[in-house]
Amino acid sequence: MKSNSFFLFFILISTHAVLSRRNDLNFDCDRIQKIFRHLTKGENGIPELAIPDPIQIPDFTVQKTSPKVNANFQNTSLYGISNFIISRVHLDLVKPKLDIALELPQLNARGEYSLKASSYFFSVNGAGPFWMNITRIHVSCLAELTSDEAGRFLISAVHVNLDIGDLKLHFENLGTWEKLSNNIINALSSSLIHKIKPTVISQAREKILTKGNEFLANLPPQDLLFSPLFPIDVVLAEVCAQIETLGLDPKQIENQTWKFEKTIFFVRFHGKVTLFDGYIKGLSTLHRSGDVEASFIDGCLQFRVRLGFDELEAGYKMAVEFQGLEKVNGVHLVIDSVDLELVVELCDDVLPPCVKEFKFVDIRQVSVDVDGLGSLDAILEFSTNSFVNVFKYQLSEVVENDIKTVIQERMANITFNNTCRSIV
Repeated sequence: MKSNSFFLFFILISTHAVLSRRNDLNFDCDRIQKIFRHLTKGENGIPELAIPDPIQIPDFTVQKTSPKVNANFQNTSLYGISNFIISRVHLDLVKPKLDIALELPQLNARGEYSLKASSYFFSVNGAGPFWMNITRIHVSCLAELTSDEAGRFLISAVHVNLDIGDLKLHFENLGTWEKLSNNIINALSSSLIHKIKPTVISQAREKILTKGNEFLANLPPQDLLFSPLFPIDVVLAEVCAQIETLGLDPKQIENQTWKFEKTIFFVRFHGKVTLFDGYIKGLSTLHRSGDVEASFIDGCLQFRVRLGFDELEAGYKMAVEFQGLEKVNGVHLVIDSVDLELVVELCDDVLPPCVKEFKFVDIRQVSVDVDGLGSLDAILEFSTNSFVNVFKYQLSEVVENDIKTVIQERMANITFNNTCRSIV
């Protein structure tokens, strides 16, 4: 069951972002319940993958020159490979690809050895059982995804990397100097890992590829095409309509005043700029500008997406006081590109989904048009930078307060079927 919910997790997320075209805001809570039940419990392993435990390591030989060692290993079995914990699941919908992190608390190798070794003034010969304990194993798997003509997802390639924490190695039957000899033989640790690693990686790659595609092939295409988990585009369309309804486009913004200094011919002058009757226009053009990324973090599903505006502009009236001179002008800003980041989180004990983060990231290509300043033209360059900084601040305030509130309120209107009550 856990493998089914695991693959269903990234299928549902990627399906919406890539293929979904439905316009309802209903969550399929039966599926969400399965996801949380199996992914948030911290249970070990996925029985359906049928990973053999123990696995047999092919016989191998290790040779080293410092210290000098010639060792043969036979009948080696590796225990614990099926006892893993999924610590991270991240879906990148740009490629698309799936990034999985697994933790193995411990692996134990048991087998038989024969060796001849020498170091400094004595030599070591032995044969018999050996064991090796490996702890804190981190496995990262990167699965590349594609789709067939019917719309089913396929895993096209799997890349696996394995990192080892601590390792202990022990050989029996090394004679009187067994303890000292084992210290010397521990120099073989890295060589043994090098021999065992390919088997572990091969098993992980094979199972993810074969079992994953086997499960994906059994899903009917309509499940992929018509099962949105989180309809972000639909939510954003509703948000834009609500922004207009609430009169937030244009958005009236607070007055701003700042003082400045300007040195002209080695003389420092002081002045003050006041911006009033300001507005930001174009907030209702909010839209998704990037693909949805989904992650499983701390027992919650997180959806991360980049947003932007189509046409954003701002305007102010400006009163400038400078060395006894005062003039009222108009300021108009046109913004070519704004980057925002929205993070929505869905946890098994919190419904509806919440806006975990919505922030202003960056603004680029701002053009500033100031009505003729006349004799105050000398401060134009200074004021232009100030206008942009003020606008950035005010836009971030609007985004992280007004628009964030509208998005969260729209989330609260998402309907859930009765099964959701068993999640909370």
